[in-house]
Amino acid sequence: AASFFQRAVVVDGLHLDRPRLSVSLAKDGSYDIADLLAQWTQSDDQPSGSVPRFSLNNLKLSGGQLIFDDQLRNKRHLVEGIDVALPFLSSLPYQADIHVQPMLAATVNGSRWQLDGEATPFAEGRQSALNLHFSDFDLAWLQAYLPAKVPLQLVSARLDSRLSLVFRELPEGSRSLQLSGQVGIHDLSLMESLAKTEPLLSWKSLVLDFAESDLLARKLSLRSVLLDGSVLNVAVNRRGELNLLNLQARLQQLS
Repeated sequence: AASFFQRAVVVDGLHLDRPRLSVSLAKDGSYDIADLLAQWTQSDDQPSGSVPRFSLNNLKLSGGQLIFDDQLRNKRHLVEGIDVALPFLSSLPYQADIHVQPMLAATVNGSRWQLDGEATPFAEGRQSALNLHFSDFDLAWLQAYLPAKVPLQLVSARLDSRLSLVFRELPEGSRSLQLSGQVGIHDLSLMESLAKTEPLLSWKSLVLDFAESDLLARKLSLRSVLLDGSVLNVAVNRRGELNLLNLQARLQQLS
């Protein structure tokens, strides 16, 4: 009834139990869901309209499983025991009985990850927070799964996060999803190709410090950006062509 009167998608509770997704990378480097990826990434020339009207509340996913079969490298990655809980995702004011605390947990190739949320004091209404805290997460392994046509090679990078997500609900039914804290990428080395001897771009540390940003309202606010030890290699070939312009053209061909 609420969906009808507000002309929006309104769900008071949703529980998805034991979903399973299997993705394969064939020996020729193609994904079995390549056709779906092409549709999802296809550019839309139509101008973006207003934010869709929806209010999804008490969202839970239990016992999820993701299987990635890498036939090209003869490896199998398994993410199981995926448990996710979100109090709400909403673009409109709507009062619902929220009884879910935010959390995220999964077992990745045998290693258990778990991020628990907690209710926090808030004078004007209710709120709960989920801390996304981890350090030294290696990103270099992602290079093996980037499309072969990407003209860049990620040699090294480490990710640190001290971000917090706060789900806030005011008495009149309005909601916000506040992001704040810091995220950093350290020891980055990005090569234009493996044939090069020097990285195209490197830095010792890049830290983004977010002030309170409302993700539901699509508002991001940066308090500071700290970049340390950065090096950008710019070169001109014998034909007078700048390497950065050549790289830009190659990246545009991917879209």
